[in-house]
Amino acid sequence: MKKSTVALTIALGVLFYHPMLNGYYLPVQFYAPKMFLAEPRIQKDWLSSLDVTISEGATTHSLNNIGQRVPLLDIYGNHSINPMLHTIEPCSAHLPIINATASLCARFRFNQTLFCAIQNYINGFFVSLFLPIRYLSIIWPQFIDCTDISQTNTALAKELGGFFNHYGLHKNKTSSVGVGDMVALIGRTWSLFSNPYLDFIDISAQMGLLLATSKQRNEDRILSLPLGFDGHWGCLGAGDISFGAFEWVTLGMHVDLIAFIPHNGDMYIKTNMSESGIIFLSKRSVRRFRLPQISSGIYIKADHFARGFSFTMAYTFTYQGKTHLSLVGSHENHSSSSLLSHDTRFAHWYSSVMHCSLEYDFTSRTDIVGPRIGIFYDTPISGKNIFLTPALTGQVGIDITWNF
Repeated sequence: MKKSTVALTIALGVLFYHPMLNGYYLPVQFYAPKMFLAEPRIQKDWLSSLDVTISEGATTHSLNNIGQRVPLLDIYGNHSINPMLHTIEPCSAHLPIINATASLCARFRFNQTLFCAIQNYINGFFVSLFLPIRYLSIIWPQFIDCTDISQTNTALAKELGGFFNHYGLHKNKTSSVGVGDMVALIGRTWSLFSNPYLDFIDISAQMGLLLATSKQRNEDRILSLPLGFDGHWGCLGAGDISFGAFEWVTLGMHVDLIAFIPHNGDMYIKTNMSESGIIFLSKRSVRRFRLPQISSGIYIKADHFARGFSFTMAYTFTYQGKTHLSLVGSHENHSSSSLLSHDTRFAHWYSSVMHCSLEYDFTSRTDIVGPRIGIFYDTPISGKNIFLTPALTGQVGIDITWNF
């Protein structure tokens, strides 16, 4: 009894020190691929699982609104300067005159450390918490003149520098680090072993909350990115099913959906139909209605095919609905409503991602404590309005079975 009490105290200390769990259901952003770690939870009373995953990815390209590969920040089209000038201050003589449509190249880097924890109770019930810590950076921004190839990039950059300074915008490289959006879930799992044709059928269902704990986008920095869903809270549901056969093959499916709560904030918006890209000059208060995000996936796993080694191949498809905008504190006419609805930054996006992983489980059937390690590779193969960012992930985890 004394040993159990000590073990329980240690477990609770670890869980409260790492207030998170299970990146398996981490909602995905357009700038990084979805991680596929989703399997039904093991039905074992009082099982604790702690995981830390470290991911890194980088890219210089994106897929635009027709799925075409383009320079990173041309994801929403080239950047037209003069239409913005004439819309904002059409009568001002001191404005810079820039007759250019610019392409904006840069390099994006993504790093994430994800702390995960799952605690089983009895009758298949469990709770999951997870919290990502992210570092995002966009470096080497370079404007290329698409309308006058004789003009040097240095000359264009000098003109644009004065233009951005006039409006208090910053076009230099940017980076952001901090906590992402936390997710807390409660779920239940069922394991069926009495099937004459299969080794097992496992089913899990979860529901919970997305907590807006992350730093939001800095609207005055053109290249800034949010660390999470930019202030949106959400409600999340997920489900998994897997089938085991031949004592080593597992086939599984996963689906998750998140519905977002509307959010108010200040941002630069489109004021002219000729404007395109990511650069806008009119800052307004808006209310954002983000439509749901849904992901589904399928995988096949060679489970413990060689001692503790397991290999998984998977595919996921993620669809993020459009974000609808409405002006706050002012009368929204038909013209402004039409402009907001044609802002491609808030159009729907989707991604298709391939995954592979190799894991090693050090646990035997009689062990109370079982460490494991893994390496994962996720790469987008198609999509729309996304960064083409492949990611490499390393994972260290431990499972602890408590005997009360």
